[in-house]
Amino acid sequence: MEENGIDNNLLKKLASQGFLAALIPENLGGSGLDESSYNIILEVLSKYSPSSAFEIFLINSIAYPVLSDDLNYLNDVIKGDDFIGISLDKTIKNNSLDSVLNANGKYTIMSSDVPAIAENENFTEKDFMGFKGIRFGNVGIKNQKI
Repeated sequence: MEENGIDNNLLKKLASQGFLAALIPENLGGSGLDESSYNIILEVLSKYSPSSAFEIFLINSIAYPVLSDDLNYLNDVIKGDDFIGISLDKTIKNNSLDSVLNANGKYTIMSSDVPAIAENENFTEKDFMGFKGIRFGNVGIKNQKI
């Protein structure tokens, strides 16, 4: 299933089933699932597509809690039209972040004491993460917002 990563068709199907917005409340455009239902989805899906389950986890368990005050950054993501990057690097060096999961997304969430989001300018992929559907690499950024 993941020989070539998460393709656009699979991402759109995950979005149409509501998985990409599983924990986001219905009044905000999500599925509004409870934690138990969400965990079942992750558990079952991870048996067949670990990368898809990981993508759902990144959006619902990391990106949504950080961006819950401004879901504009997630609109295209939960529709299956884009990815959201998650930086494992806490420091910006020369307008660049190293070690970003989903480095091919339009935005990257930067982990630090005060989470911030940056608009991605370009990315350089590293191919050693083990999840074929999750792009891992360095991201050049152009705008940052706290």
